[in-house]
Amino acid sequence: MSALFNRLTAKSPASAVDVVVILVIYFLGYTFLFPALILLIGEVIPGFTEWPYTDVIYHGIMTLVFLFLGRRYLQEKGKVWNLKTLLIVFQGFLAMLFGAALLNILISTLTGLDTSINQQTLIDYFLENSLAVTVQAVIFAPIAEEVVFRGVLFRQLRVNNRVIVPLLVSSMVFAAMHALGAVLMGAWSDLWFIPMYAYMGLVLAVVYERTQNLYAAIAVHLLNNAVSIMAMYSLIN
Repeated sequence: MSALFNRLTAKSPASAVDVVVILVIYFLGYTFLFPALILLIGEVIPGFTEWPYTDVIYHGIMTLVFLFLGRRYLQEKGKVWNLKTLLIVFQGFLAMLFGAALLNILISTLTGLDTSINQQTLIDYFLENSLAVTVQAVIFAPIAEEVVFRGVLFRQLRVNNRVIVPLLVSSMVFAAMHALGAVLMGAWSDLWFIPMYAYMGLVLAVVYERTQNLYAAIAVHLLNNAVSIMAMYSLIN
């Protein structure tokens, strides 16, 4: 364990205000308030929510917001960019891709569920608006989610050589957020996929820890999501 977790020992670069703002914008704003605002605008401007570029513009703006809010983590001193970093990114990508696939097969075998509601909803929306899903999955999610879950939750808790608590909290909250939409719709079956999403969060935290570079975790997240998007494009073609 100590061989893996021996990098992030310095104090977090973000202030308490930074942390609160990021968490509020993501968990309250992005998850609930901003989508509600878009729906409200759609009531005033006919066709606004159906316009295919509304979601693209929205997630483009939110990406810039989280790049700004997470700048202290992204610009943190001590970032490592070398051949070893690239190797860790590649290893993390393979571990995340194949590990999640194996867990998905195991969960499907035990429960009879082919895929999570979260993933199926994404596929269904992709069939309607592939550009919006691509922007959300390949650009927005890797940046925003790494700032929130690895930058804030993992990094802020990773003090005084604590490892287990930051790993569990950041990974489980990351997993819970991926099942939240389905659960709110009453589809409790998505809770079966919590271990798979938590494993993915664990891999991303290890990559961040080993490189002390949030961009490395973003790269792994981006590559993993890009594979999923390419698979969706292959299905519709």
